Amino acid sequence: MKLIFPTDLNTIEEETVFMVCNLYTKSKLGEDALINISIEKTNDKKIFGTAIIRSKVKEFTVLLGERIKALVK
Repeated sequence: MKLIFPTDLNTIEEETVFMVCNLYTKSKLGEDALINISIEKTNDKKIFGTAIIRSKVKEFTVLLGERIKALVK
């Protein structure tokens, strides 16, 4: 996966409570996918967010979703 935005992670301040990033990936079979991730840090230091995966191939989208879920656990 390639991080599209933000391009420099050093520009993110520690006080930041909300962040959005876009990721692009391409499988070995040539399928493209765009992943939009948004996260927010609450006042009690908990982090929550969403990930939206877009791809023309449903199976590729499902596979990426399963991998993201495995990382979160």
